[in-house]
Amino acid sequence: MDIFSDGSSKMHNGSRAAGIGVYCRDPVPLRISEPIFSTSNTNNEAEWIALAVSVAWVVEAKNANTLVDCNEITFCVDSQYIFNAMTKWIEVWRQNNWRSSKKTAVAHLGNAQVNADHKEIVTRVMDSANALSRSG
Repeated sequence: MDIFSDGSSKMHNGSRAAGIGVYCRDPVPLRISEPIFSTSNTNNEAEWIALAVSVAWVVEAKNANTLVDCNEITFCVDSQYIFNAMTKWIEVWRQNNWRSSKKTAVAHLGNAQVNADHKEIVTRVMDSANALSRSG
């Protein structure tokens, strides 16, 4: 099962607006398109939130036994930042107590609560996905 997620932000009339999209065709249809509301509304934050929504859906579907026949899940992202974060930098962040190799807080993870949520998301992706691919 491939789950595609995307996040985006744009300046509009002097303020930044952001939204996410999540899509899966089979075995269980999933289509999510919604605005997001946060303090920064950056592209990278929107990408994290889109991935978070897709992971939350998988966890919920697994808990409800909706995905009993699904043994392979691939989260597909178009963000090079998210792809690198999940495939290259994640172990360094974990070892450095969620700090970058420069010992600064990991960028684009939002406020403290959002940051804690993203740590959980990263862990869930690693636990529930068979693969992460870059689709764009």
